[in-house]
Amino acid sequence: MSKSKSFSFSFLFRSYANYFSEAYHLAVVKPDQFLIEVKGITSYLNRLNPGVEDDGKSTRSKHWRFNEILIPELCHNYQFPADYWLKATLLPSALHRIHYLLLAEKIRVDLATGANVGCLENHTIEDVDVEYKQRKGKQSEEELELMEFEDDEDEDDEFDLEEAKRSLMAPQDLNELARNQMTSVTGDIPLPWQDDEEPVDIERNWDQVSKMDLDYYNAFVNKFSDLSVREMTAERISSAYTSAIYRRATSSPKREPMAILDVPVEQKFAIKLLQLNPANTINVNLQQKDILKALTTKSAADVFDLERYELLGDAFLKFATSLYLIKYHKEWHEGFLTAVKGQIVSNRNLVYCAIKYGLPGMLKVHKFDPKNDWQPPLATVPKNIKQTMQAVNHSARVLYRLTMTDEEIKTGVVDPKTSDEFIAQLEMHGNTPDPSPMANYLSQQTMGDKTPADAMEALLGVCVQTVGMQRSFKLLPYFGMLPKTHDVLKLLDEKIENQRLRTHIDYREVDGFLKNHSRIESILGYKFKDRTYLLQALTHASYPTNRITGSYQQLEFLGDAVLDFLISMYIFEQNPTMSPGQLTDLRSALVNNITLACLLVRHGLHLYILAESASFSDTVNKFVMFQEQNKHEITDQVNLLVEESDRKMAEFVDVPKALGDVFESLVAAVFLDSGNDFAVTWRVIYGMMGNEIMTFTENTPIQIVRQLYEFKPPCSPIFSRAIPDDDTVLVKLKYKIRNQQHEAYGFGQNKDDAKRAAAKAALQVLRKHYRSAK
Repeated sequence: MSKSKSFSFSFLFRSYANYFSEAYHLAVVKPDQFLIEVKGITSYLNRLNPGVEDDGKSTRSKHWRFNEILIPELCHNYQFPADYWLKATLLPSALHRIHYLLLAEKIRVDLATGANVGCLENHTIEDVDVEYKQRKGKQSEEELELMEFEDDEDEDDEFDLEEAKRSLMAPQDLNELARNQMTSVTGDIPLPWQDDEEPVDIERNWDQVSKMDLDYYNAFVNKFSDLSVREMTAERISSAYTSAIYRRATSSPKREPMAILDVPVEQKFAIKLLQLNPANTINVNLQQKDILKALTTKSAADVFDLERYELLGDAFLKFATSLYLIKYHKEWHEGFLTAVKGQIVSNRNLVYCAIKYGLPGMLKVHKFDPKNDWQPPLATVPKNIKQTMQAVNHSARVLYRLTMTDEEIKTGVVDPKTSDEFIAQLEMHGNTPDPSPMANYLSQQTMGDKTPADAMEALLGVCVQTVGMQRSFKLLPYFGMLPKTHDVLKLLDEKIENQRLRTHIDYREVDGFLKNHSRIESILGYKFKDRTYLLQALTHASYPTNRITGSYQQLEFLGDAVLDFLISMYIFEQNPTMSPGQLTDLRSALVNNITLACLLVRHGLHLYILAESASFSDTVNKFVMFQEQNKHEITDQVNLLVEESDRKMAEFVDVPKALGDVFESLVAAVFLDSGNDFAVTWRVIYGMMGNEIMTFTENTPIQIVRQLYEFKPPCSPIFSRAIPDDDTVLVKLKYKIRNQQHEAYGFGQNKDDAKRAAAKAALQVLRKHYRSAK
């Protein structure tokens, strides 16, 4: 390829020589020199997630980089190896990752020595893994597969890999065979020249080639340079690849299909995290990679974050707090227990615990930006300047006013006189507390209260996943979340006695209240050792006749936490590729008052509730009739709405909260009667709601109001203030269809129910309109 060859990238220039002359005013002296093709080294220094931009797109798909063709006499060789320069671009990212891995190691060692969680010796260090497919909304599966398929740095590849990959899609057996015989297939791809026409490999035989070889090589290249490389590769490789694979598949001996055995029922719903105990985790250590995830927030835009662990840790903290309060404060009312629990698990309390532990300074909150806010190792602000700026709350932007001599910049040592002058300027101008990306130079970073609180929960989640819940209990007093005055390790080992109103109880009297306890136990799939737990779980607050136990309220307080924790562990373990948002939606769909009430009615357990309230009975009967008409199906909250014929007004069916509370109380009753046995409790839960767990996992319901806000095309919903009318609440909703204003009205027992009713009415109109338009 010579300088007179036509310019490939624009029709404005006749040749490469003309391009350099017109664009750079450079004249080429030597006419017969070869052109050189080079590949530029990227200036993008954040290599923690190569190929992934802020919007989740691949850099390759967004910025196509052309090959660079240069004329040798216009180039200068700096005598610095390109591979060294390429490695140098990785240094900021590598040092940044090592920095946070060291912080993770610091926490790991501290938890092993201070809280005895995980062993101190770390003989097996697992590699940091990437959670691309858990980052919802970041990239489509096709883009992810393409990113794994190709090398992001191979920017001189002119093949349309995505198109070629689609064209090579074949049945499953052919794909499997292709992976095993990839090397043999490449020999079957036809080329537009004969084997004996290929020139000498000049690069490998440079010392032996002659001028004739070079001339023939040049002629060969020019002869085939006009072929469309894209068409040649995409079509020819596709046909050759597929035909070759097919020949091998059809010529290979036919194999009998292997028998597929179904997984035993016990393994389908088993939670492996429940099998972790102090005995089998005594030599298990926490991993740096897991703690690193717990230190990385979503705003850091890394290839992983803390949100999955936060979901698990949040459920564990709520369960442990509930169990602690029930164990040591039986005399407290359910309302007061809930209030105290809310204070313990609140973000405010967790922030105080995080600050006490020193966690906020170790969190990775901001996106790694090497050119602006990265602090290289040993690059620091003089101690006296840093202390002064911290004392008066100065912004790090003021550091730009620090004027240093060339000698100070070269040595990295600031003269005391320069420091004194700069400090005097600080005192003169006063404080400027505005945030700055350089705040890390002052050992500061800005974040909301929720960020360190989430990180604390994520650390709990890491420990639960690694060493189990029993050893993780040690972290609660260690972090200051629960008092150190009680031995929390015994919470699961010691039985929590049922609160009884009388000391001496005749169990025939208990069975008299329960009517048909054997039928209830048959539905639950569990036989009670102490049926006073069952009696308390079924006793409504309006039933004073029961003078043996109290009402179900305390059991409901514990059962809510037990159910939430077990469901969270199960979906966390069974859905490793689900995003945190999807896990949260799934948990919310499974553990809510409506779903639990529907399950209780489906199994007929509402018939055994002991209550003496006419209004409660009427509400339950109305809900039961509605469920029977719908064949006890549970899909989402849309099914619980009854709308008028004009679909402009809708009423939310009142779901008695007591039904969901009784379900949670039964969970707590089984948990306590079984001696705090999670496996037994989970077997009962899965037996009652296993169908919903599988159904919702495949198709997770989304809250009705959120469906309205996320409706496509956007409908701009605006809800009015709630208008009370006797025992009913009215909410007016305004929304748009093709820029036309529409209205809907919702009625319910409270504001939330009314909003759901209005959202239901609007969604039905929206879906009908756009369905008919299609």
